[in-house]
Amino acid sequence: MTIEIDKDRMPWSAIHLRPKEIQETLLQTLVSTAKAARSGQVDEVELENCTLIAVSLETARPIAASASIRHDRVSEGNFLFVPSKQEQEVSRWCWRAIEPLYKAERPKVPGMEIVRTLHLSYPIHPVADTLLREWHRRLQGSRPELFREPLETYEKRLKPWLRKLDSTGRLTLSKIARMKWSLISQKSGGDMAEASLVLGLPHPLARVPLFYSLLELDRASWLFEQATSAIWNGTWDDKDISYPSRVRA
Repeated sequence: MTIEIDKDRMPWSAIHLRPKEIQETLLQTLVSTAKAARSGQVDEVELENCTLIAVSLETARPIAASASIRHDRVSEGNFLFVPSKQEQEVSRWCWRAIEPLYKAERPKVPGMEIVRTLHLSYPIHPVADTLLREWHRRLQGSRPELFREPLETYEKRLKPWLRKLDSTGRLTLSKIARMKWSLISQKSGGDMAEASLVLGLPHPLARVPLFYSLLELDRASWLFEQATSAIWNGTWDDKDISYPSRVRA
């Protein structure tokens, strides 16, 4: 005889959001805003709010870091939105990979070195992609920055915006930013170093293991896509959102 806990009725951790908690609130708002933006039927502030939250949710970065994202056509940069040439194709996130913090670089030994990537590139979910494209179209000028207001402006605007979506107080900026990290960590069996390498974000608890950790790009792509699928879970036009099985990095 086996005993199973109904995890749907009891959150596995009070400090992390579960995908089901945001389906009828945050995700529904992001989807409806993305669809309305296509026809120009959305308020500019609402579009910017949704776009910035989508960046934070998708990249596991806090609002301060999410607001620094830039628009570029080349997949080599610190934190970029790289739109596809055709809208029906997949756009990509791009950010720098974690590099070893060695005190000194030793000469490479021919035939004994593993080629290390400097940048990571992952597919963007269609909802976030649509929001980013539509927001970029509304911006004036050719500056690469997508969010141009002071950080304080975004924080003051987004906190009450989230409270309107969810009166329980569970939906916060910090929980949204940690959600993808939590899902990748679960998929990796709690391996903090692996989650850090996937996201390009060194976790304090992974500081020592990162000196000895290696992660293949296929594995990193799979973990990222699994977390993305778990969050959105068919919330776009159909029930089967699929991504390339292998992702270039």
